[in-house]
Amino acid sequence: MAQILRLTNGEASSYNSLMLASAPALRFLACFLALLPFSLVARAQDATPTPTPAPQQMVISSPFALNVSPKAVVARKGRWFPLAVTLSNSGDPVEGELRLKLVGGGEFDYPPNESYCPVDLPTNSNKVIWLYGRMERPDISFAEITFSGRGFKALTQRLPIQEPLEGQRLVLTIADGDNPLYDTLLGLRGGGLAQPGTPSTTQFSGAQGPIRPFNTPRNLVPDRWFGMEAADLVVLGDFPHTGLQPPQLAALRGFVAGGGNLLVLGGANASRLGSSPLSDLWPGKVASSNSASASEVQGIVERYVETPKNGADRLGGAPVVVSRSTLNPGAQLRAGTKAAPLFSMSDTGAGRTLFLGFDPSQPPFNGWSGQGALWSDVFGAMATMQRFDGVDSETMGPSASPNFQPGFNSTFNDAPTAASPTGLLLSALSKAPQLNMPPVSQIAWFLSVYVFVLVPLNYAVLRFIDRRELAWITIPVIVAAFSAFAYFAALSIRGNAILTRQVDLVQSSVGSKTARTDSLLWLFSPRRTRYD
Repeated sequence: MAQILRLTNGEASSYNSLMLASAPALRFLACFLALLPFSLVARAQDATPTPTPAPQQMVISSPFALNVSPKAVVARKGRWFPLAVTLSNSGDPVEGELRLKLVGGGEFDYPPNESYCPVDLPTNSNKVIWLYGRMERPDISFAEITFSGRGFKALTQRLPIQEPLEGQRLVLTIADGDNPLYDTLLGLRGGGLAQPGTPSTTQFSGAQGPIRPFNTPRNLVPDRWFGMEAADLVVLGDFPHTGLQPPQLAALRGFVAGGGNLLVLGGANASRLGSSPLSDLWPGKVASSNSASASEVQGIVERYVETPKNGADRLGGAPVVVSRSTLNPGAQLRAGTKAAPLFSMSDTGAGRTLFLGFDPSQPPFNGWSGQGALWSDVFGAMATMQRFDGVDSETMGPSASPNFQPGFNSTFNDAPTAASPTGLLLSALSKAPQLNMPPVSQIAWFLSVYVFVLVPLNYAVLRFIDRRELAWITIPVIVAAFSAFAYFAALSIRGNAILTRQVDLVQSSVGSKTARTDSLLWLFSPRRTRYD
């Protein structure tokens, strides 16, 4: 039997007031319960331990790296570029393989260029390993560096590769710390600064001027000379050259002998330059430093400033400090006098060392209006050389020889002509008997005899002996016999020996004991095989 609860007026009012008083508490409790899961998740996240970094770490740098994010490397077609890979290990000893892969991003699916070297990392070790890649194709867009092996997780990094603008000069300055020369070169504009033959359509604007400088510390000087060959000019700044390692010193010597240009800045650095382990490359013997005379300062101003307008144009802000030297036999004087040279140079191998008696990165040259003309003079004094950056794609094109296909778009310094090294090599190859095709008449006679023997003659002989069922045997025998004959006939035409042709370009300076040799080799293989 249902029971009905009845409340008096007093009891009902008491009940309503109780409900109204407890409503805020109920809402607070509901909000607390709703937010409780989120607070528990946040506390769980805070309680999650920070992942421990891997004991093996890899850091990549390069003297031609751009100060952008992500880091990129500037490289020229047909030239080598260096990568300094720093590997550290705080765990157990590991052995692995460091691999450099140059991957393309063009429309053609070329196989990547790869190189590798074994690496042994003991406990608490730190090693710097130099890797060198070569831009042999125009489609290469990035370099992939991987360190892998047993017992540790593989480390992989990718660096985008950029090409300089057409006609842009790459200048590598070596100095410890900030170098004011970097900002000076970056802001220069005007004629005579870009490479000779730069098209007038090339636009230099913003940060992309005719000079692209790179400032690198001495520890990032490559240990191989060809690691610097992308640079049009290497500038030795104000730092003790005795701090360079023997492989780095050998690389700088090789860079000059291999056709590079090295600029040495004087000024107040006479004592360092005189005791430098590279001093035999200087065009003179450096003795001391002192202030330039008024006539010397006037000569510098007249040479590089067309119309001086103020004291800054006349280098009146501070004394011009000059490193005094005595010219060596065979050295060339470009500015100053033989008794007091201000700008001199000497050749070693195929390259050249330039010596400025003053330092244009120091006062009073900061902001000087003659900087553009000065560096135009420096670039005009540099040695020029012929270079095999690759195969002349135009010379190798169908118009030159339909039997050869172009490899990568890289050219000799001069326009590709029949007189270029590639053209001369192709001319020599065209006379090789192994390249001659058999006459069409011989091929026609061979096919005619083959068909005659295979069908009419075979049938007539089998019918004559009344053994037509032997056709299952005679036909394969005839095919095999003619195939063997065709193979040995082709082998007699092509030969069984490897045919090579080579063009060597040797460049040096008069009286030098070193030279640069570029070789272009063509190899004809009579069969599909591998050669070490």
